[in-house]
Amino acid sequence: MQKDEQLPQLVALLAAITDTNAKDIASDTVLVRDLQLDSILRIELVTRIEDVFGVTVPEVNITAKTSVTDLLALINVANPVEKRLKIKEWPLSLFARIIRYVGQSFFFFPLMRLVTKLEVADQDNFKDVKYPVIIMSNHISLFDGIFLSAALNIKVRNRLAYAAAKDSIFGEFRKYLPAIQLFFNAFPFPRKENEDIKSGFNYTGALLDRGWSVALFPEGRVSHSDTMNEFKRGAGLMASLMNVPIIPVRIKGTAFIYGSKKSIFSKRHSVSIKFGKPLYFVDKSESYEDATRRIEHAIREL
Repeated sequence: MQKDEQLPQLVALLAAITDTNAKDIASDTVLVRDLQLDSILRIELVTRIEDVFGVTVPEVNITAKTSVTDLLALINVANPVEKRLKIKEWPLSLFARIIRYVGQSFFFFPLMRLVTKLEVADQDNFKDVKYPVIIMSNHISLFDGIFLSAALNIKVRNRLAYAAAKDSIFGEFRKYLPAIQLFFNAFPFPRKENEDIKSGFNYTGALLDRGWSVALFPEGRVSHSDTMNEFKRGAGLMASLMNVPIIPVRIKGTAFIYGSKKSIFSKRHSVSIKFGKPLYFVDKSESYEDATRRIEHAIREL
């Protein structure tokens, strides 16, 4: 693409993404201040730049001060799009899957049953769904993945990966990371404004393309209670982009792990997991905000 064609192309792209009249976008227009380009729209922007210009602009390079001219300069020095995304292979291997099955079935799940009575409802809601899927659940405890895995049938659990907070599971709890990756197939998902959130979307897409389902918690943080936090808009963006069924899940009762002065073994706690009917996002005119609210409402109603 010739450089004299790039500015009109970029202005048209920005106008479409931000729902702004192209005539109101100038070379000195600041993306965040003037076009209200938030973190979710930045993901769409860098994705569309890859499609239109064939280069990869790191999302974190688009800051609060970036103007149209600045963005064009970033495009001109950016690297070409890589055709293949490198994903960590060993957690997907047959050996890891066997160890994962044994570890979950004969250690984690029995230990869980010592302290909880797990009630699973409406799992048949998605028995006929076409895999892979994205499972979206509320998030009460860091141990929700154990309970969710226990509630899933072996067909789903055997090819499931968990999107885990990059700054938490892959940061604060890094010393436990090999075990978390081995037994729950966790991969890093950035969630902060200054992180390259798109890398998490790309990794999710790569796993789905290989037939692996993905579980994630769209509240973006642990609530420590059965009261749900508002969902991040990235949930709607992911649902719209990935073209796979979304399985809504409501977890209740795992808050006992936090805040109690008594041992968690002092009594047997009740934990419930309820599955909703699959959600589909085929209407591309549906906004990411509306898609997110639809997912959130479906989970709140369970």
